[in-house]
Amino acid sequence: MKNKLKNDLITINTTGIMESQLAEMIEPLMEKYSSTCDFAFLPSYTGVSFRIYHSNSKDDFNKIINDFYRKMDPYAFGFDNDTLESVLAKKLTKKRLTIATAESCTGGLVGKRLTDIPGSSKYFLGSIVAYDNQLKTDFLGISSDILQSNGAVSENVALKMAESIRTNTQADIGISTTGISGPSGGNESKTLGLVFIGLSMKNISSAKRYVFKVSRHIHREITTTAALNIIRLAIEN
Repeated sequence: MKNKLKNDLITINTTGIMESQLAEMIEPLMEKYSSTCDFAFLPSYTGVSFRIYHSNSKDDFNKIINDFYRKMDPYAFGFDNDTLESVLAKKLTKKRLTIATAESCTGGLVGKRLTDIPGSSKYFLGSIVAYDNQLKTDFLGISSDILQSNGAVSENVALKMAESIRTNTQADIGISTTGISGPSGGNESKTLGLVFIGLSMKNISSAKRYVFKVSRHIHREITTTAALNIIRLAIEN
């Protein structure tokens, strides 16, 4: 990570890791720099921000920042006001990659966050929000047999959604979401909060399973953040 300009205060933004796990990961560094820095954890349901206040002008604050940032890999994604979507915008533009989304439980929120960034037309091609199974069949080519045998909230369907939106739009990246945001819809085999996120790229076809047992609104926010982070990690490798 490139050095930041010197400052007395900086925040490193992370996602995909709990506060307790992050604290354990960076504990040796916190002890190392405890005489010249104060630290604060700022957790939210979409990630943990870590604030460093530096009080000794004789130290190289850039080195301290970079030490923490490297130690937080792969969870750290930016500084201060950086968001996942703003970081992604720069990476997608730099790599000249395009993306399209196929969403169910997130209701278009992944596409919304991607297009919140000015200039997103350079990389965002479009989205299909397919709540109804018939739309999944008509517009994403998911057979009724797969939907009946696996259910709409399944790894196979998430994979097919991502692959189909990528193929249909000729995007470099296809991302999909399908899940049970609640407050109803769960059962013994598929618990409330279950979600699958599919990713399709040239050399990648995968789906990840999560269970976020939170309210409907927060479930959609967390799922969207997880989807954006999956894209970030995929294009960084």
